[in-house]
Amino acid sequence: MEALIYGAGKLGREVLRILIAENSVEIIGFLDDDRSDSGSGVERFRVIGNSSDLSRYRSFGVEGICVAAESGEERLRIAGLAEKAGYYLLTVKSDSSFISPDAHPGRGCIFLENSRVENGAVIQHCSLIGKGVEIGSSSCIPAGSNIVKTVISRQKIGAGKPGKNSDQQTDITRGGVD
Repeated sequence: MEALIYGAGKLGREVLRILIAENSVEIIGFLDDDRSDSGSGVERFRVIGNSSDLSRYRSFGVEGICVAAESGEERLRIAGLAEKAGYYLLTVKSDSSFISPDAHPGRGCIFLENSRVENGAVIQHCSLIGKGVEIGSSSCIPAGSNIVKTVISRQKIGAGKPGKNSDQQTDITRGGVD
């Protein structure tokens, strides 16, 4: 299947690496509405258009798209346009991630490295499950969510020597990804 990636930013580059490793689709290129990315590339792939080009590439036979916009609201908007144009929304899963066979991931979700989704969890469409995030059994993640772990570092002073300690926190947003 030929496919596009919408979003040529950091998340789009991560999705590209996963799709190349998977070798399940033939990537045609990127679409991105950020004019500064027009004509730029990621690895050997170029930004070949924007969201207004969705119908054109579908008419050329491109069937799939991964919407890698960093904002959950933008992922939902572009996914809606893509589905209206007849695209299949790709769900992308890193090979180091685990999704229980009894979990229910929606269409167009992205599961980054070492994420884990337990039995009965429902991940609604176009959600991003970030690196190292664990979704417990019977959890329900709303459409377009960004669930990411952030590491907050602080200096810990003990026995006269400064050292590093870190706390982990999980953020649930629909905004951009850092």
